[in-house]
Amino acid sequence: MDREEQRRQKKKERVERRRHEIEARTRSKSVRKTLTILIIVGIIAGLGYLVYTAATNSPGIGPLNSAHYHVDWAMYINGKPQVINVSKYQLRSEYVHLEGGTSTIHMHATNVPLGYFIDTIGMKIAPTSLTVDGVTYSNEGDKKLRMFVNGKENSDFGKYVPKGLDKILIVYGNDTDAQIQEYIKTIPDLAKSFDQPQPAPAVGR
Repeated sequence: MDREEQRRQKKKERVERRRHEIEARTRSKSVRKTLTILIIVGIIAGLGYLVYTAATNSPGIGPLNSAHYHVDWAMYINGKPQVINVSKYQLRSEYVHLEGGTSTIHMHATNVPLGYFIDTIGMKIAPTSLTVDGVTYSNEGDKKLRMFVNGKENSDFGKYVPKGLDKILIVYGNDTDAQIQEYIKTIPDLAKSFDQPQPAPAVGR
């Protein structure tokens, strides 16, 4: 092999080495990018789990079946009663839910805030707004969100932790005090019946 041929061969080898180095660097970058994406996804998933855990267990929601009591409630928007004893709102959470085709709230854990229950049925409540079926009703002009517990106005809204046999009214609009008193009278009175000891099943002879 003459010198010219040797030079061409060495040049070819150098080009080949460079190509391999570039490919290796490209693969390394691709691997690092993939690992970065996986790490980010893992972090997001971890944060999501922490948020879920916080929502269901912290700072005070007790474990499942740490309580069993019932609460009656009603909701009015612009003077119209909201139908809440329908299937789409039933049995949406193990911790707190509606069941049996009624609007009575069944509490199955301690320290469950009202806002958590309302979230589970696809609604949202805040101190100045209420979202139902994707429509948000915010305080404006003479219309505002109000909440009454056992006939008394309560400003805790979503933070309020219902107690056994509470009667809760959530109202949005410009209703007068007299109208609100009439709404309170329409709150179902079923919680007491759910809280009564159930008769034992008959034993066959």
